[in-house]
Amino acid sequence: KQWYQRRVRGVPLFADQFLNARLVQSKNFGLMLTREEVNVLTLTRAHKKMFKRREEFARNMKQAAEIASSDPGAGMGALKFYSDLLIQYGNAEFLNNRLIEKQYDHEIHNFDIVAMLILIFLAVILCILAVIIKLCRFCFKAF
Repeated sequence: KQWYQRRVRGVPLFADQFLNARLVQSKNFGLMLTREEVNVLTLTRAHKKMFKRREEFARNMKQAAEIASSDPGAGMGALKFYSDLLIQYGNAEFLNNRLIEKQYDHEIHNFDIVAMLILIFLAVILCILAVIIKLCRFCFKAF
């Protein structure tokens, strides 16, 4: 419970840290600075802003932690859990992930991976066809 009072200042460097830092900022747990933005002035401003909003950050983090800590997983328990949250908060805003909503379709459905797999499949089929054609030419030349 003591970490509710800790403000989060995210400076993502690689992989999923960008997503996590944007999530921290969008849910008002803290602030995000990119590596390029980090200098004495921006860190000072961020620290002052975080100090002014410390109670808001703590309140939001505590609410999120309570939701996450009591999450039952799946099944009927999950249905009851989310129904209780809906009744408690009066809306389902906590279920919306704004970051995912802003993503392009190819990011959500992994169209880039599917396209790559299709290209590999087609390349393999073309190689097999080329081998078959060469074998047929070789066999018919022999007669």
